[in-house]
Amino acid sequence: VNELYMLVEWLSKTQEELRTHVNSEIPEIAKLNMQIQFIEERMIDVEMLLDKIRQNGISHD
Repeated sequence: VNELYMLVEWLSKTQEELRTHVNSEIPEIAKLNMQIQFIEERMIDVEMLLDKIRQNGISHD
């Protein structure tokens, strides 16, 4: 029974450490997601510009 209490204590401590670590990473994850979204939007813009260039008969292949 004593070992069971020790295990529960250890699991509780480990869970709290993991929670702290994950919470500290959330701002970095959000920042990276914003950067990914920005890059994806720029890629769409470039693709649209390339389509317009192709429609005008101008090609730089």
